Order: sequence, then structure tokens, then C-alpha cells
Amino acid sequence: MNTATTSHEAFNQGRAIGQKHELLRAAVLAKLAFWEATKHLENAMTDGKGFSDRANDEVLECINDLAAGAPLDDVYSAITEDELGLIIEIVKQHPLEG
Repeated sequence: MNTATTSHEAFNQGRAIGQKHELLRAAVLAKLAFWEATKHLENAMTDGKGFSDRANDEVLECINDLAAGAPLDDVYSAITEDELGLIIEIVKQHPLEG
């Protein structure tokens, strides 16, 4: 076995692990940002009272659907007041009780 080849392979393998590690970190940071943004949305829509469990589930499903259908190059234009109206309607239909 050629030592240079083995060292090169080890280097490439280490670099691949480093890249995967960075991608994992980016995914975790994106999830944390998502949770932070949805918490701010929840507080803004409910004057800090929070979503009911049902509203929370439906709002998250709606956000997932919007994300799945939104073009990456123009997300801001794709998410209109109509979509916001859907979220508002979900929150009105399923208020937090108590």
C-alpha cells in the first residue's frame, strides 16, 4: 500500500467529515431560527398568549406547505397577505382556551 495514497485518502475523508459536520451545524442553526421565527409569529398573532395545540399544528403544517411551494428566488413575493390570512383564520378557529 502506498503511504502517499493512504495519507491523501485520509485527508479527503477527514475533509468530507468536516463538510458534513458543517452541514449538520447549518441544519441545526436553521431549525433554531425556524423555532425562533415561529415563536415570534405566535406571540405577534396572539398578543403573547400562544397558540392552542391544534392551531400550532395547523400553522406549522401551513408553513411547511408554503415552504414546499415557494420559489427560492422570490420567497417574499410568493408569501402574500392571502397566505397570512390563512394563518390568521387558523388561529381564530382554534383559540387557546383557559
